[in-house]
Amino acid sequence: MRFSLGSRKLSLKARLIWSYLVILGIGGLATSMVGSWIVSSTIMTQARRAVDHDFATARTVYEQQLLALKLPVQFAASGATVQQCLASGDWRSLAAYLERIRQDAGFDFLTLTDARGGVVLRVAQPGRAADDASSSGVVKAALSGKVAAGTEILPAGMTLMAAAPVEATGGGTLGALYGGVLLTGN
Repeated sequence: MRFSLGSRKLSLKARLIWSYLVILGIGGLATSMVGSWIVSSTIMTQARRAVDHDFATARTVYEQQLLALKLPVQFAASGATVQQCLASGDWRSLAAYLERIRQDAGFDFLTLTDARGGVVLRVAQPGRAADDASSSGVVKAALSGKVAAGTEILPAGMTLMAAAPVEATGGGTLGALYGGVLLTGN
């Protein structure tokens, strides 16, 4: 038997127990780390999917709102009533017709411009006219002959807005009809 003063030999039983504990510790630590990574990545993937879904839903709702604005504006602008009232100068009938459109569509405002974008009739504020709406992107598109809708920033606040060209019977654009809903406070 050899005895050294500085070292003690462990019995076989103690070595086996010690080895078993080391293996369990390393295995448990590795399992915990892998498990934490899997749970973390799964949670992040689900969160990303939820955010993507919410954005897609919001985009769909936004596009549906714009379509709901475009259709009544396009209908009113393309009908004969607006052209006939403009040709005859019957502002009272035109204002009454457009006010019905505004109320039925749920617009906060509905405005008619001339071919250059100058306001000729504001349905919600009939006495206020002669200002210029040609700087609005959707009005510009309508004056160029396209139906358009989008989000605009106006002095009263952010709005969802749609515009359509009012075309002359012989061709050309008489002006634009635009309306919208204020998002401020909504």
